[in-house]
Amino acid sequence: MHATEWEGSAASFLALFNSLEHELRRVVHATTYLRFYELVDAACERCPSLEPERAFLRVAGDLRNSIVHWKAFPNEVPAAPSPFLVERLEAVLGFLRKPPRVLPRFGRRLRVFHGDAPLGSAVEYMVRRDYSQVVVRLDGRLGLLTTEDVTRWLGESIRSRGRDPLEASLREALGDRAWDGCEYLRGSALVDDALRIFESAIRCGKPRVHAILVTTRGRPEGRPLGIITPWDLLGYGLAPPPA
Repeated sequence: MHATEWEGSAASFLALFNSLEHELRRVVHATTYLRFYELVDAACERCPSLEPERAFLRVAGDLRNSIVHWKAFPNEVPAAPSPFLVERLEAVLGFLRKPPRVLPRFGRRLRVFHGDAPLGSAVEYMVRRDYSQVVVRLDGRLGLLTTEDVTRWLGESIRSRGRDPLEASLREALGDRAWDGCEYLRGSALVDDALRIFESAIRCGKPRVHAILVTTRGRPEGRPLGIITPWDLLGYGLAPPPA
């Protein structure tokens, strides 16, 4: 590559890097000077989606320092960024400027089982669709029936030797457990909000959150608009890995 092309590429990279640093400062509400690496660490704490990019952003910071601290800079540059590095930085910058929201990403039509429906109908649906939970509405509030709930109810029914446990209503089988492993978000919430809910439950040692229901106003009384499970966020990231 001709020297002027290298220098032009480096200049474009530095402009992009400066924009990224500015956005990181905005995201973390930095009011005092923070080194770039400190900004990255603080932003990853605030935005879990950035965590997979932490090491990459540090490499970008190293390249920036190599360029601006070169003894002949700005007349000469020791290296220039690859197209891949620039594209990935642009992806991170785009995320910071417009972070993804839970809708429409996780929007879907959901079948809702009401409290007087027999447990067997919900179990049959779970088996047929290979679902580990389904949405239920009890007393006007949305919740979940999970495979764990089904197992617990079957075990209790075997001990009591009562009628066919699958003929029981969802209200009988679930009781107040419908809301134990369920959280709620409105459609305008950020995907990072969903990540924080799952991560917070783990850190605080709370019972496992099976799913987040996306509803109008983010309330259990609202209309269901979508659902987010931990599996939906597994490997969630901003930029594709290198080929």
